[in-house]
Amino acid sequence: MPNELKTRETTYAEGETASLPTLLSQLNEEILNFAQLLDQEHTALTQFTSEALNILTDLLDQKNQSSDRIQQLTQVILKTAAQTYNGKLNLSEPNLQQLLSLPLSPLEQQQLKKNLKQSESVYQKNLRNGMMIQSLSNINQQALMVLKGADNLYSGYTAQGTQQRPTTQNTSLGKA
Repeated sequence: MPNELKTRETTYAEGETASLPTLLSQLNEEILNFAQLLDQEHTALTQFTSEALNILTDLLDQKNQSSDRIQQLTQVILKTAAQTYNGKLNLSEPNLQQLLSLPLSPLEQQQLKKNLKQSESVYQKNLRNGMMIQSLSNINQQALMVLKGADNLYSGYTAQGTQQRPTTQNTSLGKA
């Protein structure tokens, strides 16, 4: 079976091309879809329920699929642009910024700039969610260490600036 790109509306086999404006429009839709998934992820990260964990698990798979579609569509766009404009593009690195050097039509330029702007917004959202996940992971890790009685691993500083380990005693809470 030849390599194919499945988008929401069309399937493109290798060698079969669509117009650049059509491909850029489809990429725009996919970027917007990914942005919505990131917004849902952000909402779920701010909720502390078991439902939120289930949502996050489902979103992970959806984000991976959407990311794959964006990557594949980007490759098709670069190949199409290289063929259309006889441009020398680096097809091994899927980067739409390369298209800015081509003599695109005004419609193509507008769509490309819109996609690049939305991509930056999606990048920022993904970065925000990643930092939230890292923070929550750090908080959970510290809470687990306290529950295990490993809180004396952290040291503090005295008023004189010397390092001091906390003086907590590990006492048993009883037998189970």
